[in-house]
Amino acid sequence: MFLRTYVVVARRFAEVEAEMTSGAENWLPDMAKVANVDGERLLSELRFDLGWVSSTSAYCPLSF
Repeated sequence: MFLRTYVVVARRFAEVEAEMTSGAENWLPDMAKVANVDGERLLSELRFDLGWVSSTSAYCPLSF
């Protein structure tokens, strides 16, 4: 199976290009942090027991 997804970025191409070509170390860490927080939130909403509270997550219930 092959899945392709698209994301619309509401910025000019030149702005995005400049940011992306400046080096992954400038933008990838922040994206990974956001993805981790979103993943924790999603898992907790699906009632998976995370067993811990993330220091980066503002929303991560311990019990339901």
